[in-house]
Amino acid sequence: MGRFTTSKYKNATPKKLKREETIFNIKVNDLCTGVPIACGVNHIAWTGEGAGINVIGSTDRCTVKPKALNGHCQFVRCLDFNPFNHEVLASCSDDGLIKLWNVEDARCLATLKSPHHVAMATFNPVADSILVAAEGTEVAVYDCVAEKRILSQSSGGMDVAWSYDGRLVCGGSKSGDVTILDVRSDQIVASNHIFDNNKDVHVQWLGVDKILVGGYKNRSREIRICSITDLSSSLSHLGLGPGSGSPNACYDHDTSMTWIYTKGGQMYRYCEVDSGGVLTENWTESVSEPIKGICLAPKLSLDVMSGEVNRLVIAHTTSIRPTPCIVPRKSYSEYHSDLFPETRGSIPGIGAEAWLQGENGYRELINLNPASRKEKQKRKKYRLRLCVDTTA
Repeated sequence: MGRFTTSKYKNATPKKLKREETIFNIKVNDLCTGVPIACGVNHIAWTGEGAGINVIGSTDRCTVKPKALNGHCQFVRCLDFNPFNHEVLASCSDDGLIKLWNVEDARCLATLKSPHHVAMATFNPVADSILVAAEGTEVAVYDCVAEKRILSQSSGGMDVAWSYDGRLVCGGSKSGDVTILDVRSDQIVASNHIFDNNKDVHVQWLGVDKILVGGYKNRSREIRICSITDLSSSLSHLGLGPGSGSPNACYDHDTSMTWIYTKGGQMYRYCEVDSGGVLTENWTESVSEPIKGICLAPKLSLDVMSGEVNRLVIAHTTSIRPTPCIVPRKSYSEYHSDLFPETRGSIPGIGAEAWLQGENGYRELINLNPASRKEKQKRKKYRLRLCVDTTA
């Protein structure tokens, strides 16, 4: 008889924040299509009122006035930090523009123009300077070096996400369709009508062969996990009941820790996903203010010597709560290597030109042990003028 193995992350608990650890007296845009907040190693950015974007240092709190990034003329729909340069932020808007910002000096570095309104934009997790956007009824790929729209493919244009290896794209539409695309070869890998009710559909990759999708079925909110080889059936399913908020999720590829929430809700769920795609719910956490969105802080920003295995950055209507998730241990005087698998560093796995020509790459993994990280990663000189030389 096999023995049941308990996950080391099952008992990870959210830290109760002190008042001074919360960012107060802000306004988060209610009309954001994607997640209205993004977190880099050194900064937190969120969509403000109207066409505004606000940025604050990740260790700053309510006593510090946020920086304003002004350049869009209509509602900002989504934000995303460059995984290879933690000072560069992408924003997209109904005005058909995707802007790249240096958040350190609040300067616009580049503007990418779309023929449609842009609902979502996110950087490729492996290839340097490649960005995908959900716009109109299409998914489009941009080369940030050339500042050009390179590829486009029909996919509904509501939500979009890269696979872990940066090869495939998953798109979700308001019609309830979910499509897996190979944008470089202009091929549809898989497609299926999963949800109905003409509501938002959100997608999230779980590695390279499974996806998590959130939407509505028969007026009830659902989370489903599907294999990309068979989108017609679910490996796992979680019903969230009726409600007006669209379900979404944050997933950590290193630990399989998963957080599920609904926009406008006042509770989030902590779950884990095993290798077979089975979703297990561990606990729920209630909050006092409606949730507008949740993102994960980069691993390089975690306080690993305190057992912080992840950090949720939760955007509410008028506040932001950076919430550490701690795994209890008797002592934190030493680094617990079993809690922190190697994670991806800040060096791209492949250049934009090579990726567009069909080549693939892999990002170097780094150790989060502070003693090991004293040996800094080599600085990489980017040919991209909008990238600032950084060290992981």
